Amino acid sequence: MNKAKVVTAAATVAASFGVVTQVHADDTVLATASNNTEVAQNQATENVTKSDVDAAKANLDTANQAVSNQEQVVNDATQSASKAQTAYDKAQQETSEAQNLVDQATPENVVTAQNDVTEAEKEVSQAQDAEKVAEDVVNKAQEAVSNQSSVVSQAQQSVNDAQSAVDAAQKDVNDKQAILDGTGQAEIIANRDKAQADVNSAQTQVSQKEADLTKAQEADANRQEAIDNAKAAVDTANQNVTSTKSDLDAKTATATQTQATEDAAQSAVDAAQKDVNDKQAILDGTGQQAILDEAEAAKVDEADKKAALADAQSDLTKAQEADANRQEAIDNAKAAVDTANQNVTSTKSDLDAKTATAQQTEQALKDAETAYKTAENDYKAINKITLTQAYVEALKKYNDYSLSSEERQQVLKTLVEESEALAKVNSYKSNPNDDNSTKYQINDLPEDVIKELSQFAADLVNQIRKAFGTPQVSVTSSSVKFADLVTDGYVSDRWNVTEAMKQGQIGHDAKAVNKAAQYFGLPTSSADEEAEGGQYYEDWASSQVYDGITFATLKQRVYQAVTDFMFNADEWRHARDIVGGGDANSQVYFAIDFSHPSTKNGAFAGVHFISISEDQASSSSHFDTTAFVNPKSAENVTATYNAAKSELAQAQSDNNVAQEAKTNAQVAYDNAVSQLSSASATLTQAQSVAIQTPTAKVNLASAETALTKAQERLTKANKAVDALNADIKAKQAALTSAKVVLEAAQSALAQAQAENSVAQAAKTATQTAYDNAVSNLSSASKALTQSQSVAIQTPTAKANLASAQSTLKQAQENLVKAQKAVDDLSADIAVKQANLASAKQVLSTKQATLATKQATLTAEQNRLASLQNSLATAQANVFKAKENVMTVNDNLAKAQAYLSSLQNAPELLAQAQQQEVTAKANLLAALDTLEAELLKLKDLQVKQAAAQAVYDMTSKAYQTMLDAQEKQRLQDEYDAIIAQGKTPVAIVDETGKIVSYQAENPQTTIQSSTIESTVKAQAKPAEDVSVVTASALPMTGEHSSVLAVLFGCLMTIWGLVGVRRKNN
Repeated sequence: MNKAKVVTAAATVAASFGVVTQVHADDTVLATASNNTEVAQNQATENVTKSDVDAAKANLDTANQAVSNQEQVVNDATQSASKAQTAYDKAQQETSEAQNLVDQATPENVVTAQNDVTEAEKEVSQAQDAEKVAEDVVNKAQEAVSNQSSVVSQAQQSVNDAQSAVDAAQKDVNDKQAILDGTGQAEIIANRDKAQADVNSAQTQVSQKEADLTKAQEADANRQEAIDNAKAAVDTANQNVTSTKSDLDAKTATATQTQATEDAAQSAVDAAQKDVNDKQAILDGTGQQAILDEAEAAKVDEADKKAALADAQSDLTKAQEADANRQEAIDNAKAAVDTANQNVTSTKSDLDAKTATAQQTEQALKDAETAYKTAENDYKAINKITLTQAYVEALKKYNDYSLSSEERQQVLKTLVEESEALAKVNSYKSNPNDDNSTKYQINDLPEDVIKELSQFAADLVNQIRKAFGTPQVSVTSSSVKFADLVTDGYVSDRWNVTEAMKQGQIGHDAKAVNKAAQYFGLPTSSADEEAEGGQYYEDWASSQVYDGITFATLKQRVYQAVTDFMFNADEWRHARDIVGGGDANSQVYFAIDFSHPSTKNGAFAGVHFISISEDQASSSSHFDTTAFVNPKSAENVTATYNAAKSELAQAQSDNNVAQEAKTNAQVAYDNAVSQLSSASATLTQAQSVAIQTPTAKVNLASAETALTKAQERLTKANKAVDALNADIKAKQAALTSAKVVLEAAQSALAQAQAENSVAQAAKTATQTAYDNAVSNLSSASKALTQSQSVAIQTPTAKANLASAQSTLKQAQENLVKAQKAVDDLSADIAVKQANLASAKQVLSTKQATLATKQATLTAEQNRLASLQNSLATAQANVFKAKENVMTVNDNLAKAQAYLSSLQNAPELLAQAQQQEVTAKANLLAALDTLEAELLKLKDLQVKQAAAQAVYDMTSKAYQTMLDAQEKQRLQDEYDAIIAQGKTPVAIVDETGKIVSYQAENPQTTIQSSTIESTVKAQAKPAEDVSVVTASALPMTGEHSSVLAVLFGCLMTIWGLVGVRRKNN
């Protein structure tokens, strides 16, 4: 194929355009007239216009864009050619690989590959069974470890509790000893303060651990849900594997049969073809020596195949014996596993029942301990007000205004002395049961809090009144409401006691008190009395209360207020109200509340004691006088304490029995799990032994087939020898018969090939479904393993909570003991000695309990370690089993892929060869396209160069014309000024170029914003004047342009460049 040469005309014009091309003498078919070109250029210089320049620029832009577009086309074609080359290289490689498969696809190799697939399938099934057994063992071992971990955690907690109890008892002994020795007073008080701080901290920890337990229970619920879902997925995947495996076995059996039929048919065709060839050779009188050699070789081959068959029969017998032994071992191991499983199930049921009972008794014990502790705290925290008879008598006399001055002074002296002593004796007993965590706004206490504080205050007041023989007070709903209304009034009025006292008042917001009395229709003080702070119902004392205060602190503030009223030298009038000096024969309704009216200086926070006499209440129709029952009375608290102590003893006895039964059941269950693990390992080991009989049978069948073929070969060889001596007609008849046999064999082969093709396709589709099912099972098993690997959190969280609760419990006990140690500082020697002896007895009991629980913990830890070892072994077995499943699945996939490749080798080779032909054709087409696009680009580049030359020449000619016109204008101005007899002055711009001339005016200086400077022109020719280029000038009147000549030349070139012809 020849390419037409590029013919270029007007070479000189093209050269003047700057066209980069190559021109040879033998390629030039057109001559150029250089003189005409020069004339055209001169005309262009005179007549070119801006429109001509714009037109040339537009043509150049068009040519540039065309080249740019074609360059992109060439780039795309290059990429396509590169991709086609890569595809062709890959197709050649695949053809080579397919040819190698064809070379390997001998009947012997196909049979070997089929045997490999069968063996791999059996190994997969065995490995999956072993994996399932191993996973069952791990699940049971994991459950055993989890249960035992809970047992150990509980045992550890019991030890911790016992140790804490011992520590507390030891501290109590130390404290009692210090009290007896009269030492450590400051330390005891410091211990009490620290014990209170420990209680606060422990309460915070309990709250946190309760929240952690909730989160852990949610996490474990999610974990169990994930495990259940994963188990369901594994079961579904297992069912799918079983279903597809059954289908695959059936399809494989059919495909194996059809392949064997095809192989047999092919062998028959080969044998028939050879027989025809032999008969033809005999008829032709040729191949005599070959026939004799074949007969001798056939004899040797038959002898060899007989020996091989004998060896295969012996191997089969040995394999059958080995497999029988293997199966017996598996059956025994399975029976052992079944027995162990039943034992695990039975002991697990018993353990679950015993554990449930033990948990119930343990919880009952904890509940009893909690109830007892609560009752004990209440019992030990009964607060009392102790008074001396001297104090009582003195306070009674203080209210007797008939005393002389000397008598009153003596009374005051007695009150002061007794009060100082009593202030030391009466101290507040804190109660760990009191809420010390909830924070309250002091001006917005809940009604139930006001009620309980009022009942506590009423109990203290009634103790005092009992000593004085005055009426008892009671708390009612209306008295509580009254107190609440009074404090609300204080807050609303922003009452400032300091400011009130400065104004002469007596320190009460009487307005707020009277307003509360009016609410119930009770008597009120007069307006004048109210203005002075006078009222009938309230006693008030300042108190250190604040927003964010707790109930426990408020109770302490109530006790402090009562003792301040009673034992403060400035409070005898308030003390008179507390003891009921004015209520000799009247029932009194009582309540208290707190307030902090304002944050302003002098506006103190305080506690309000409200007392309404029966006479006052009788004037109201809606004041409730029904007294609340006080559940915290000494009688009720004592009865509750005694009942709780009895219930605790019974709960301890019940729990001891249940825990012992649980421990025995745990031991039995652990032994059963250990036996199951051992039996499962034995079963796994037995199943891991390879099955030998199938391979031995295949080998025997192969040996039998080989012997049959060898015998057939010998028979045919002998017949061929016999036929050498037959007459010509017999030889012709034998040849004809052999051809008939060959045709029949070929027909049978075609039928067998068609049937085998269908069977192999069905097997391949089923194999794909089975592989997908196995893959899904593997993924589901991994998901299940992942879910099961997530740690169980609830036992640890429960243990942490129990530990925190125990710490809180111990901290509360320590606080009670610390407080009691403070109380005991003032006890007499006999009491202190008795306390010390009691504390030592408690310490001895606690130490014995600790020793017992430590022994139990050690035993449970040893049992946990043993179970953890069993779990580790079981997990290692699962890991090995999973690895084995993955390995045998991979081996099966490889074996199946190789067998399929061998069976389809001719088809794969044909496909590869066809793909190579297609890839080669695509590559050649891509190269042709690239070559064509490159030629187009070259043509466009030539046209681009020509358009650039035209534009350069046109723009240059246009600029020359503009310069000449500007120069002539300046010359005309210059000549006109000279003709007038004046001196021209040149006007220049900022670059120093002359832009105009003006006649010199000797009296006036020319100024202009556009004139940088003026110079006097010298007499010189106009052509020497420097000019500037104007941006636009008028047309000269010529419409014809030299561009017509230039464009004509250019179109001639374009018409010739790119003329290509193909000559065949």
